Amino acid sequence: MVLDVYEVFAMCSAIGAILILGTTHQRLALLLYAVHTLFLGVETAWIGNLTGESELIIIALGVIIVKALAVPLF
Repeated sequence: MVLDVYEVFAMCSAIGAILILGTTHQRLALLLYAVHTLFLGVETAWIGNLTGESELIIIALGVIIVKALAVPLF
């Protein structure tokens, strides 16, 4: 089975989401949330790059900045 790069990012995001459900530590849950969101943002940017849609890349950067960086620091 051959996987595309964006499918690997999607699988890593899904694994991160499952790991979030299994922890009771708030700090670890926020860290896993950031990793999960980072993979989603990178996947979105990758698809935007493949399709030539610069809007997806801009949206992905916004999601990464707000959800992956700002939320866990808050």
